[in-house]
Amino acid sequence: MLRWVGQLRWLWLVFTLPPVLLWARAFPYAGVPMVVAHCALVLLHGVLHDRSAFQSRDEPRLTLWGPRLVLDAPFLVPHATVLILLCLGMIVAAAVVDPLVAGVMTAGLLAVIIGHRFKRLFGRWRSRLAEVWLPGVALVAPMFALSSIAERNQAAAMRGRSDPGLAVALPEVITRATETATVLWAMVMAVFILACHTRDEPHDRCDGLLTTPTVFGPRGAAIAMALWAGGVMLLGANGNGHRLWTWPVLGSLGVGAMLVAWFCGAEKSGRAVVAWVTCAAVAGVCLVGRITV
Repeated sequence: MLRWVGQLRWLWLVFTLPPVLLWARAFPYAGVPMVVAHCALVLLHGVLHDRSAFQSRDEPRLTLWGPRLVLDAPFLVPHATVLILLCLGMIVAAAVVDPLVAGVMTAGLLAVIIGHRFKRLFGRWRSRLAEVWLPGVALVAPMFALSSIAERNQAAAMRGRSDPGLAVALPEVITRATETATVLWAMVMAVFILACHTRDEPHDRCDGLLTTPTVFGPRGAAIAMALWAGGVMLLGANGNGHRLWTWPVLGSLGVGAMLVAWFCGAEKSGRAVVAWVTCAAVAGVCLVGRITV
């Protein structure tokens, strides 16, 4: 059991699941398959990443405790198969009620599989600006696609009403609060990725990976960390001021930002990662429970 828990990337759900739970509110029938497929895709990405690291005798990155050795690739193969089958099952379930949502889920599955299939083509460039493109691909791009689908569903429902004055519940859309929360959580993920890269900088430099700390050095990484964390606080304060979410979200992220600054200043970036993950998890629970709809 400990082996199973340790090798699957449950941690990554902290930085992706809260916005997905908010998106699901706009899709009452396809929402559950979408959330389940998302969780399976995140874990599948982690399994494929770790299996690739094992085959290349490398150490996985973006973990809670720093680079760690993968136990064995054969252990990871069954999990990848099960997760792919689970995604396919959820895609079929979503296609019954909303084919467009199923199309977005299919695109996500293909992106994960194809991305890992051709991962070696990017070589040491694959981690360059990961704090920018990874949150964009995982959160921002799907949010825009699903937002347009939700608006299309609502417009179709309004055109299909026989009596415009009849009080009939229309499909929801992805609200401004949810869109802002998605962008906020993409920035939260960016801070996590940059903190992990700062902690793993000696290993990345030895392996020849191009990350922000290895390219721009410790000072450049510290400036980038300050900019991302400052952006999180500014957007969090703006959302709190417009009552898009409640103050515990801003408070948790604020505590996390201060701890990250403290630990990174003391050259204890490993503790900064743990502190940020913990505060982000608390903020995620508060965000899903109390966001304005």
